[in-house]
Amino acid sequence: MNTPLKSYILTNESEVDLNKIYDYTQANYSSIKAIEYLKSFEKLFLLLLQNPLLGRLRKELYLDVYSIRHREYIVYYKISFEELLIIRILHQKRDPIRLME
Repeated sequence: MNTPLKSYILTNESEVDLNKIYDYTQANYSSIKAIEYLKSFEKLFLLLLQNPLLGRLRKELYLDVYSIRHREYIVYYKISFEELLIIRILHQKRDPIRLME
């Protein structure tokens, strides 16, 4: 399935992940940088709506989970009918298997 999807949905966990990314960026850089960073994630999500198979299938995690790198983070997602489900957004150094159980 490489047809465009209609919308993306953030899980509660991925919303928490984005909030932590924002808080860290704001504390260590600036509010402006934090907002820019979040906007860059939104641009990625919109790109994935147009091309959901852009990421890599991650069979070792769960059935039908994809991942794509965005700066120093990895976005994990599923393609579900007409929606893109953003499961987690984890720093590249974190263990996705342990954190997604």
